[in-house]
Amino acid sequence: MASIAEKGAFFDPTFISLVQRVETAYETNLSPAIVDNLRRTIARGKQVYAWAKQHQVPIALGTDLWGPEAQKSQLREFEMRIELDTAPNVIRSATAINAELLMQKGKLGTISPGAYADILVVEGDPLTDLRVMLQPEKNLKLIMKEGTIFKNELV
Repeated sequence: MASIAEKGAFFDPTFISLVQRVETAYETNLSPAIVDNLRRTIARGKQVYAWAKQHQVPIALGTDLWGPEAQKSQLREFEMRIELDTAPNVIRSATAINAELLMQKGKLGTISPGAYADILVVEGDPLTDLRVMLQPEKNLKLIMKEGTIFKNELV
């Protein structure tokens, strides 16, 4: 029998959307029962994350967040992954794994001929300290998308 990974499945947890619901439970009048259920779901999601790693299921880094605060919240999702995985694996989730999930392998998540030329240059080493990615205003020194430079602090 083929494994889940061999069948082409991906795991794309979005912890932050649940965490935000817990954090805003008072303001949104969520019942204690719903908050408890959200907390159990977050804990179970972390168990499933470990299981996905163990069974080599590709783990993506996506979100179902929307609105003006979504970008900041996505950073919090990135931060939550620090406790669950290695820095190289989290970066792989956000790049190469997401490219596979979107059927854009060779175009996204890689620096190679024919790719979209999306490049980030980071102050620090995110492969050893992923936290440098959590302060993009400070630590992203070059942002290039599709070959167009949007930020360049290297000059």
